[in-house]
Amino acid sequence: MPTITTQQITALAPDTASIKAARALIKPNKWPILGNNDQGMWGECQGSGTKAYQVLVDRQTLTTKCSCPSRKFPCKHALALLLMVSEQTANFSVEPPSWFQEWYAKRIQKSTHPASKATSNHSTEKSKGVTESTTKSAKTSKTNKTIKTRLTQMRSGAQELDLWMRDLIREGIADLPSRAATLWRDIAARMVDAKAPGLARRIEDLATVLYAVPEWPQHILAGFGRIKLLIEALNQYEHLSESLQADVRVALGWALNKEAALAGEQIEDNWLVLGIVFEENGPLVERRVWLYGLNSHRTALIQEFAHGGRNFATNYLLGNCLQGTASFFPSATPQRIIFSDITYVGSDSSLLDNSLLDSSLLDNSLSDSSSDNKFPINITYTQQLEQISKAMAINPFIWRMPIGISNLRLAHNETTWNFVDTQNLLIRYQLSERHIWHILAITGGIIPYMFGEWKTGIWYPISVKSSTNEWLDLTI
Repeated sequence: MPTITTQQITALAPDTASIKAARALIKPNKWPILGNNDQGMWGECQGSGTKAYQVLVDRQTLTTKCSCPSRKFPCKHALALLLMVSEQTANFSVEPPSWFQEWYAKRIQKSTHPASKATSNHSTEKSKGVTESTTKSAKTSKTNKTIKTRLTQMRSGAQELDLWMRDLIREGIADLPSRAATLWRDIAARMVDAKAPGLARRIEDLATVLYAVPEWPQHILAGFGRIKLLIEALNQYEHLSESLQADVRVALGWALNKEAALAGEQIEDNWLVLGIVFEENGPLVERRVWLYGLNSHRTALIQEFAHGGRNFATNYLLGNCLQGTASFFPSATPQRIIFSDITYVGSDSSLLDNSLLDSSLLDNSLSDSSSDNKFPINITYTQQLEQISKAMAINPFIWRMPIGISNLRLAHNETTWNFVDTQNLLIRYQLSERHIWHILAITGGIIPYMFGEWKTGIWYPISVKSSTNEWLDLTI
């Protein structure tokens, strides 16, 4: 069974208050029933009412369920159960009650249902013949009409954005930091209205650059250039290859169908969770989970959205390995995936140690390497930027890229902390000083591996791996 650390449970919590409330529930007298086995965890927690809350956790997906009325996911009762299992603060039964067995059986049936449905649909297609073909043709016609309407809306918004950028450049950008934030918010809101939320996100990201780095003018102009390129691609959408059309749609914030991924490239592997990022935009929560295939040496991204909180079907733990099949969405540089048949196989230390690290695994082009379960080391910032350059030459619409750098050290000058790689190159980054001190605490300033996201020319670290295989989440 995979181990779950306190830090990983804290990362699953919807907020700090939930962890604090969960801690208050770690009392044996509040839990008349407690259990834990290979399938999951369960317990009954006595609340303020007469009937105890039934708490359930699926071990493979870390999905939680509780009979309490809380709108938070996971709730404080589920977090308390996870903490008790992690910290071994109670005695657990291994024989599940009937209510857990029923819930778990339904989850297993639900996970296998799509396959049986696909088989049934296949038989139906054979029997329907011409009728099915006619229905498919009508559906295709409707889809094409929807695409045409959406393109018209986005092109209208993109034309307005193009004019907005031209006006700013003509007037000069020197005073941008002193101008009202509504300058950026208003045009971003207009892009959302034009069904192009991806353009809105790029504008919002550029607005944050104004205060992130002193060299903001070059970042702003480079960002404008990339947005202009995307606008031109939108105008020439019908003339692009299918893979680039998919990349343009993603860049514009136009969701792709899961069927497109299931029909594309699939890789079964042991996947290491490199980093997890949550971003909230009003009631909408985006989760990005970065993975590394230990045999395929592919980097993959799970990007999901939830409304009204972090209510995702599957929970992922930083530094843990899981076995499953990744289906890649179409792209000139495939990266985003959907997962199927997920099974946790433990922490990375159960599959990896420093003696297995391989300095040759630098990019996805080496996916035919014969060395298994190896993790890249001796990767400098320059090497990673070269990989980004190669990827952007193929797909210029990439806005966010994964960067993992090994053998970093922390150096302090008179005013700031700096990350320095083995080539003594200072790396431009965005990270709070609080996290800097956390990194120092677990690494002593010598960092075996740090992972993050690169966008608008800046590195945003999100996780650190120490020499003792301890992972630090830099997003909490």
